[in-house]
Amino acid sequence: MSTRHDGNKEVVRALFAAVERGDLNGILEIYADDAVDHRLPPGREALIEHIGRALTMFSDLKIDVHHMVEEGDLVAVRSTLSGIHNQSGKSVEYQVVSFERLREGRIVERWELADTTAMLRQLDLE
Repeated sequence: MSTRHDGNKEVVRALFAAVERGDLNGILEIYADDAVDHRLPPGREALIEHIGRALTMFSDLKIDVHHMVEEGDLVAVRSTLSGIHNQSGKSVEYQVVSFERLREGRIVERWELADTTAMLRQLDLE
């Protein structure tokens, strides 16, 4: 991955494309080595474990972006994530709002709010 700045929105789009491909290495390439995801314990290993688990649990992932706003080093996104839950075979679809802060074309910080209640309800796990 190029370290030059290619436009923060384009980097986030590349992240979503890598998620849709199920490309763990491609996803990790977009994150800086010292990236912080505020949903997870500190450290790159937690990030790798979380992304790997998500890619194992779901297939045919799609991210439909409704809004993407860039201001300075921050990109805000409202999207719908859909896919197949591999264990149950059920389709899921839920809303996600995320904020990615970038430096030199890589994600250094991420916040995400996902409607996991909707996902659990679709899996009959609520």
